[in-house]
Amino acid sequence: MSEKALAIATYCAASGAYVMMGVRNPVEFSDLVTDIMTVEWEQRFGGKLEFVTEATEIVSKTLEHIDKKRAALKLPAYDPTRHGASGDQPIEGFLTEPVDQQMAELYG
Repeated sequence: MSEKALAIATYCAASGAYVMMGVRNPVEFSDLVTDIMTVEWEQRFGGKLEFVTEATEIVSKTLEHIDKKRAALKLPAYDPTRHGASGDQPIEGFLTEPVDQQMAELYG
């Protein structure tokens, strides 16, 4: 992670995005700064910046955030039995075609 990546992530969080970086928090020893990046920015701008190093925790926090936003929009909770593989069928059919036919469909 570089200072430039942190600056871009900060801009995105200030624009309302939930940003997770897969590295350790460079200011983890400052509870005040960490609180500002997570709690205060979310209250003020709707976005926040978190540092999460474990892949499973990244997925868990992302899904938790999506569920929270769905609830705020009064959308029904995500139902994995209702969604999922149905959108994959067109691409599965495309991938079974010969490469020449795929190229023709993509590029005309």
